[in-house]
Amino acid sequence: YGQLFEDPQVRHRELVVYSEDPELGRVPHIRTPIRMSETAVAVRAVAPKLGEHNVDVLSSLGYSDAEIRDFAREGVI
Repeated sequence: YGQLFEDPQVRHRELVVYSEDPELGRVPHIRTPIRMSETAVAVRAVAPKLGEHNVDVLSSLGYSDAEIRDFAREGVI
């Protein structure tokens, strides 16, 4: 990653953009090299943490709150 973020072409094309993460602070990302305008598109959010959306996904699949709590208690999630 160090080489990627320091690459002269990446820097010249201003492909490195940043987003804020509550745990990690300012996180660099490489944006798409395709430009639709002169305005750089910001990264809206960092990738979700492992398990961050477990409840949402399992709920959408029809699992009850009690079942999800059981999964967590049993170490399934």
